[in-house]
Amino acid sequence: MNVLKTTSLRGLSVVLSFTLLVSLLFPFQSSFAASSDFTSMSDEELLEYESRHSFLFFWNEANTDPQSPAYGLIRDRAPGDPQMSSVASVGFGLTALVIGAERGWVDKTQAEQRVLGTLNTLLNHAEQLNGFFYHFLDMSTAKRYGTSELSIIDTGIAISGALAAGEYFGGEVKALADRLYRNVDWSWYTDKNPGSNYNQFYMGYSPEKGFSGHWDFYAEQFMLYFLGAASPTHPIDPEMFYDFIRKTASYGNYPTFIHSWFGSLFTHQFSFAWFDLRNKMDREGVDWWNNSVIATKSSRQYSIDNAAKYKTYGPDAWGFTASDGPKGYEGRYGSAPSGFSNEQHIIDGTVTPAGSLGSIVFTPEEVLSTLRHYYTYPNLIGDYGLKDAYNLDVSPEWYGPDVIGIDKGITLLMLENYRSGLVWNLMNQNKYVQSGMKKVGLTEIGSTVIDDFDGNTIGSGWTDGGDEVYRASLTREQTHTGTGALKVEYTKQPGKESAFLELKFSDVQNLSSTDALHAHIYALSATTLLVKLDGESGTIEKQVSVQPGGWSLLDWTFTAEEKAKLGSVNRLMITAAPGKSSGEGTFYLDDLAVKGKAPSASNLWIHGKPIVGETLTANYSYFSPSGAAEGASQIRWLKAADANGSFTPIPGATQRTYTVQKQDAGSCIKFEVTPVTAVDPLTNAALQGNPKQSSPSGRIEVAEPEARSVTITTMPKEVFTSIDDFDGQSIEPNWSDAGDNVFTLSLDNKITPDGGNAMRIDYNKGDKTWPFVEGVADPTQPVFVGDSVTMQVYGKYDFIFKLEEVSGQHEKAFKGDTQGTWQTLSWDISALKHELNDVKRIVFLVEPGAVHVSGTFYLDNLRVNRIVQTDLTTEGSPLIGTAVYGDYEYFNAKGYSEAGTTYRWLRAKTKDGSYEPIKGAAARTYTPTERDKGDYLKFEVRPGADGQPPRGEAVRSAASDSVLKDKKKP
Repeated sequence: MNVLKTTSLRGLSVVLSFTLLVSLLFPFQSSFAASSDFTSMSDEELLEYESRHSFLFFWNEANTDPQSPAYGLIRDRAPGDPQMSSVASVGFGLTALVIGAERGWVDKTQAEQRVLGTLNTLLNHAEQLNGFFYHFLDMSTAKRYGTSELSIIDTGIAISGALAAGEYFGGEVKALADRLYRNVDWSWYTDKNPGSNYNQFYMGYSPEKGFSGHWDFYAEQFMLYFLGAASPTHPIDPEMFYDFIRKTASYGNYPTFIHSWFGSLFTHQFSFAWFDLRNKMDREGVDWWNNSVIATKSSRQYSIDNAAKYKTYGPDAWGFTASDGPKGYEGRYGSAPSGFSNEQHIIDGTVTPAGSLGSIVFTPEEVLSTLRHYYTYPNLIGDYGLKDAYNLDVSPEWYGPDVIGIDKGITLLMLENYRSGLVWNLMNQNKYVQSGMKKVGLTEIGSTVIDDFDGNTIGSGWTDGGDEVYRASLTREQTHTGTGALKVEYTKQPGKESAFLELKFSDVQNLSSTDALHAHIYALSATTLLVKLDGESGTIEKQVSVQPGGWSLLDWTFTAEEKAKLGSVNRLMITAAPGKSSGEGTFYLDDLAVKGKAPSASNLWIHGKPIVGETLTANYSYFSPSGAAEGASQIRWLKAADANGSFTPIPGATQRTYTVQKQDAGSCIKFEVTPVTAVDPLTNAALQGNPKQSSPSGRIEVAEPEARSVTITTMPKEVFTSIDDFDGQSIEPNWSDAGDNVFTLSLDNKITPDGGNAMRIDYNKGDKTWPFVEGVADPTQPVFVGDSVTMQVYGKYDFIFKLEEVSGQHEKAFKGDTQGTWQTLSWDISALKHELNDVKRIVFLVEPGAVHVSGTFYLDNLRVNRIVQTDLTTEGSPLIGTAVYGDYEYFNAKGYSEAGTTYRWLRAKTKDGSYEPIKGAAARTYTPTERDKGDYLKFEVRPGADGQPPRGEAVRSAASDSVLKDKKKP
């Protein structure tokens, strides 16, 4: 290794000397003297400008001293601390050098030598443990900077960057990248202790404190699962990919998606910069690419919705992600949804260009518009393109003075993937990347993997058919993709001409909707194979000749007659040298799958509000197994009386968008798409896939505000059910630590709001991320059906209060400091009355997500409060002198708040008579007088809104019974 290091550095010195001479004669940035009139640039010119200047950060802010042990390390930020390098910046920088070389921004030899020197530093000088690097390294010594943690995610970024460079430059670079990857002991960083965090990566490690935190919530960590699962030296259990929390929620009338803790966009971007997840689905049916698309669109909508409050925000100013802000670095910048209860993100008017630009592959049109908008702010443009962040809502307006390496990195990589797919194409060539994604269960949409020999199979193992002719074994020595294939050796014998190797399927497979079987075969000598699919409906077969010298693709396209026999297939059989009674040979199998050839549509969803006058847009993901572009796909909109009704086409509604008509009110709408490829110039034909329908919209509402459930009641009165008053006068949920030994619970009568007892909660979380206090409830008793939950707290508190039902859960976050007094916390649960009728457990998640924290707070008088009132249109009578109440539910489909609503009370001599307004009775309450005795009352409400349209239709209640004299009053 010493020889390798010396040779690399000597060559590096020569190249750097030459580079210095060239840079003096031909200033590097001379070709960057672009016009400051960015509005005149085309999209491609603007992308080139931002990309090239982002690249300059990684070129200029690296240690370029060939004698330094820290050669190639890249600063965390600029100007920032000149001594602090970020290992993540280095990872992005390694891939930046690939992009710079490919685009001709630097000489390819220069870039290669920079990469070689950087990898040498990481392998031989950078301080590390078990292959993991510290988050920050010293720019001069490559030693740990400060007290930074040994970071698994930053190491993952560095490895990803190295592998991409290895695929591009090959040779020595690829060998060093491979060594770097093999050094990482992913298993060491895994929690193997029984409990809720078993089989999860820790989040950090320091020599002083050991491991801390866990990657237990969806975030940017996918690269860790892919790299760890495929590791040839220290692999992890691929099931880890399914062991983190997949919390779903929605925002902005977009579909539900799996969100991250702070709702930051970088979590949906970082792994996607290297790992191509397009048209793939995991074993739980999640299309993570589409998940990021929805997350991006939802985040943009959050900016639009908050534009009235923050002037920085708008449709072209969004990108909520961790970045600098006016008060320093803020890792909590994000958008809804976030955390468990949508309260973990913060906004303050700061916009981070990398947040949106890093999403260009997900929402290209929106991001290109945003890029143009950013370049209208001269103060946001610096030597490295766009600066890190800006905020127009502070005085004076704030523009971040620094640029941050990881933000320029995600910008550069994603812009390049959008422009050329370069990074994805390189990584898709890497066997570890191929293997890791397969091992965690990612498969191509529309295909059924028979066996990829990296973990995905529908079979129960390959075996000889009983004639002892075949010997099959998994191997790494020869693979088509990934790190595994099947090696098959055979020796034919007389009387065993039809002997076969078989894979019995774990379950009977209906393959009748597929079009072809694909298998990759590598033969050491010319070989003939007979492949059969066998089942209850019959057997079909295909004979193929395989020549030596490389992998051959078996593309068996099924005929209509063959497809008719694929309704219940239970095994695949292969016969080598069919009909022959002697001979021997060896061949390899990899990537066996059945798939369609026609295009398909997936991830169908409707964007827009189901309101009369609003425009709905059909969204779907188009996929062609052959890579054919989309052609004239057919769309039609359908309507039914309800979501489960019979949907019929809406005449003339065949475009991508549909404007909801007045006659649609009360109905539900969906769309149907039939995917079609572009016309093949060779065949002059297009392929058409099967039609697929979206889920129905909600009930179509009118645009005007509405008053619903209008009636007359007695005056509302609040009653409560005591869940626990800690004095023995309640249902007493039997509180306890859930098993992590974090909490000490005790009754205390010294700090109490009512002179009785309160519950004191002491906690010391250590490295436990999500420990909780729990109480039990009887799900057969609907004690949580009410209008609000209230509790009194004392002290500094930060918890999520969660109610777990038999079939769901709901939660509310609370955080604050009572400053030495008791404070009442309240949660409105009035909209959950039909969902909280079977609560089985009550949970307090204290300081969720935090580790190594401790504290004490007090809890008392946990109650469920209900509003009690009698409906006087069905029960009882109004009484003279006793106020009655006009009750209704306000609804506005556009989300506008109630404003300007007007009321009237009316009376009639008979219940079915003519009702006349009562003079002066224009409030929500009315007190009957002697004048009303024997009359019948009605309440009328005309709802108003603080948006357009401002008025709805007036709605009257049913009639009350006749007004009576109150016998209790004189």
